[in-house]
Amino acid sequence: METLAINWDRIGRYIRITRLHEPWDLGFLVAAGLSANWMAAGGVPPGDTLFAFLLGALAMRCGAWVFCDFADARFFDGSPESLVARGTFDMQTAVRLFTVLCAIAFASAIYLGRHVVMFSPLAWGLLIAYPYARQHTFLSSLVLALATALAVPIAWLANGETPGPIAWLLFVFVLMWSSAFLLLYALPRRDQEYRLGARSLVNLVGDGAPLVVGLLQAGALAAAALAGQRASLGPLFEFGWLAAAMVAIYQLILLVRARHGDAERAYQSNLWLGLAIFGGIAAHYVCLLTKSG
Repeated sequence: METLAINWDRIGRYIRITRLHEPWDLGFLVAAGLSANWMAAGGVPPGDTLFAFLLGALAMRCGAWVFCDFADARFFDGSPESLVARGTFDMQTAVRLFTVLCAIAFASAIYLGRHVVMFSPLAWGLLIAYPYARQHTFLSSLVLALATALAVPIAWLANGETPGPIAWLLFVFVLMWSSAFLLLYALPRRDQEYRLGARSLVNLVGDGAPLVVGLLQAGALAAAALAGQRASLGPLFEFGWLAAAMVAIYQLILLVRARHGDAERAYQSNLWLGLAIFGGIAAHYVCLLTKSG
């Protein structure tokens, strides 16, 4: 029983350092990946392609959290969110875990083809650069948003397609949506970021955060609408788009109201914006399949 308890404790530490116990950003990444894959394939993507893509995205997401954890322990002494800094996770074990996750992501890229293999190091480079960017620029969240948005052209390449105007419009959507997501994530942690000396967009915009979030979400929704128009997506996509717009309005109400816990609720609600867009995309293609069948 003692051995079993130790093993469960170890599993719990692995879950915490990869932030699998806080899966909001994982849902965000899955929503972006599903939207990109469905639009790249022009319908339901091949199951093996989608599985390999999502496995690679999961490995990269978890690997990024692990890298940020031990990078924070090195650059931001006393970081309360770093397990390595708190001494509850060994640095060498964290490095080994990061290496394993990199290997899983690379294996997924190999399965998806040589073009994905050539493209994926750029995403890894941006993810690794993020902790360093936090020391030097208030736009560090843009680095992470760019890494997330690269999932769009990678999805096109994984499905054997060359990224065109639709792909890059969807890229802009994910870039601006993820920038808003990261700003919303940082809002409840603004004081903590300031104490640690980390440079963050939330510390730059200050009380103007609701305006910046609103502009980012407006830009994201405009890019999504243009992508849907170029792809000739029908009324079902438009319904999903309207649902996403309602989520953005709800976020702004929470941010302007600024009651206790509203910033965290606004952050969590951003996932539903992406799921609404994906729901509209999926509904359109499922309807087409039903008619053709």
